[in-house]
Amino acid sequence: MMPLPMTMVSRQSERIERSFSVGEFKRLALDELDELLTRVREREELASSHGFVKRTPTPLLSHMTLEELASRVRGAASALGEQFPARRSFAQRASESLQALLSARDSGLLVLEAYHRMLDLADEVLERPHGDTGGRLRMTADARRIYLLATSDPAQTPVGRAAAEDAEDLRFLAATVELLGRLREAGHAPDRDEVTALRAAYRLIERGVQLPTAYQSLGTSGFRPVQTCLSLADPGEGHIRITCQDARLMRGTVIHVEHIDRDKEFNKELVEPYRLPAAINAARVRLHAGDAAPVTAFIGRPVFESQHVRRDLLKSVHLIASACTAMFMNGIADCKIGIERMTASEAVEVMRGIVGNVFRDSSRQYLSAAFNLNTPILQDLDGQKREVTDRFELGLLGIELARRGGFDKVTWDGASNKVPSEPIVEQLTHAQLVELVHRAHEVGLETYISAGLLPQHMRVATHAGVGGVGIGTSLHYIDSDTKLMGALKPEAILEVLHVRDEAAREPLGRAAWLLARLDRLYFEKALSQDDEPLRQQLFAAVRERNEAQASALFERLGHVVAMDVDRVHPVLARAHRLLEATSPLAQVRRAGEWPHLRATVARLAAMHDVSALKELL
Repeated sequence: MMPLPMTMVSRQSERIERSFSVGEFKRLALDELDELLTRVREREELASSHGFVKRTPTPLLSHMTLEELASRVRGAASALGEQFPARRSFAQRASESLQALLSARDSGLLVLEAYHRMLDLADEVLERPHGDTGGRLRMTADARRIYLLATSDPAQTPVGRAAAEDAEDLRFLAATVELLGRLREAGHAPDRDEVTALRAAYRLIERGVQLPTAYQSLGTSGFRPVQTCLSLADPGEGHIRITCQDARLMRGTVIHVEHIDRDKEFNKELVEPYRLPAAINAARVRLHAGDAAPVTAFIGRPVFESQHVRRDLLKSVHLIASACTAMFMNGIADCKIGIERMTASEAVEVMRGIVGNVFRDSSRQYLSAAFNLNTPILQDLDGQKREVTDRFELGLLGIELARRGGFDKVTWDGASNKVPSEPIVEQLTHAQLVELVHRAHEVGLETYISAGLLPQHMRVATHAGVGGVGIGTSLHYIDSDTKLMGALKPEAILEVLHVRDEAAREPLGRAAWLLARLDRLYFEKALSQDDEPLRQQLFAAVRERNEAQASALFERLGHVVAMDVDRVHPVLARAHRLLEATSPLAQVRRAGEWPHLRATVARLAAMHDVSALKELL
């Protein structure tokens, strides 16, 4: 599935055009209004302090919705008026501009009109020239989008020429990705010219050229072609030489890049069981995988150098966010962060900071919160304070922390100081695993398990409906003395995939997949209210391994079974499910608002306004 372009670029002689959806542009406009308020406040502080303005430390950026940003702007305007009475009129007009931007109907023309009024206010208070760009740039809009038009020819400037060369580099990498895909499908080795081209592509990556954004995401639980994916772990070279050379190994497989050797140190407090791989290796793997399978990466646990989380917060968050950004910029679909050595409230703060600092397409590139079920967490949320040590309770706490932290996926890991680890599906009962997966899916989180898993465990995981299953050690040759990993074993990978596919066809496998789909619909409030009791019954049947009951419910829920997998952008697919639902939960829970909500969703979906839809849904 190709990504939906957030902006569109076209070049006709000397004209460059970039367009923004209404939702995107509203956020841009609110950022500009926020900046205006800051500048006016600084001016007033300078005037009232005889030339000295106390510098406010740069705050840690944090995840912020459009509504939260609007609240911050509203608060800044109010505070300005209270602190500097002479600016009350300006603060009032800024508040009116904010309201005008927010209430402008989802039309590019109306939003741009409100934005121009806000800029008029800015020009007036900052005493700056009105719209003087020498005619080289201008804004325009239609009912669907806002456009920025540049009428100069950038190819005549050093910056423009560099941009043209960058575009050529990108096209060369795109051609190499396509070449590798053709060779894989044909089962051919590259010839001498193709080998050279591949080596040249590596050099471009090392120079910082980014790969094309046509990557495959992890998709949406319940609505991707394969529900339970094998997440095949390797530091990179194994994927390049084995995984990405055989199309059979890539179906329903997530190509996971992580350092899996413990380097003879088995104390997980000293050395993480899994560690951050080389970003260059991750990018090379992405080059070879193209868009044939998602590529994910392990990042690891944050480092708190003074062993005080809040003192080390800014640096630790920036380090993790920067590592994730390096991965996401090359089309990595998911980055996994170890949530350890933090209390529950600290973990939420760290995660929200990471979300606020990372560069990514948040609809298609996920942040995963990894919880080790053998590592206690001090639960200090909501005024409570107690140590959680029970594995199942840790699993439930992980769901809550990932949700509060704004992450997209929760992963449960069972690694310990023992190598190989005890299989996680033997550290949790089947009923516990099913309940964890079910609870996570119904709050919109993707799911994943790892540690000590063997090919036969894929059947257990598939019967639980978990989204991803991390296997590394058992799919490599391993030195019995040093425990160091050797090469990947293709026959072992095929065995895992065979076990998964067989399990998915069994009654419990089909039921677990259907439960994942129902849980997703429940989260999206697109589930029919008549189907909600059946969802609860199916959960009980899967948890109790009641094949007869599961099969009966599978037949009764044939209309849900028949729904299509996602074939468009995930946010648009979600909108379409809500619009097509009969008596959805959204209609019941938001009865008074439902007609307006439905009409708004329909309008935004028709405009392909992913940004506004994501905020609304």
